[in-house]
Amino acid sequence: MNDAQPNARRILFASWHWYLDRSNGASITTRETLLALARRGWDVKTFCGAATDFFNPPSVDDILTSSGVAVKKRFDGGVGENAFRAVAYRDSGVESVVVAPRFRRDRRDRRFCNSSPKRCAVYRPTSS
Repeated sequence: MNDAQPNARRILFASWHWYLDRSNGASITTRETLLALARRGWDVKTFCGAATDFFNPPSVDDILTSSGVAVKKRFDGGVGENAFRAVAYRDSGVESVVVAPRFRRDRRDRRFCNSSPKRCAVYRPTSS
């Protein structure tokens, strides 16, 4: 449920590439832009996969800890090759969810892509 003001401006950033990725300038700039919008009163949310551009990526937990964000909830779901972990957290004024596969494999984004329509439907813009 969205508890933002009825006329608030809202934005949902949805990407397989993680909002907290600090491995490249585009990712850093995206995060800074979304934080700036949140400071200016926008209702900003992110729904991302755990992809980063690090050659040897740290774990989701390591990135969350080093970023100093407040983890709100962890959820493990799926079974076998479809197992995933979702973590809800707050980064300053930005509410976020990251979905990470529990096992590495070539088609890692299938779980993210399958779960995106549900999340996006919940956050669909309303007509004014």
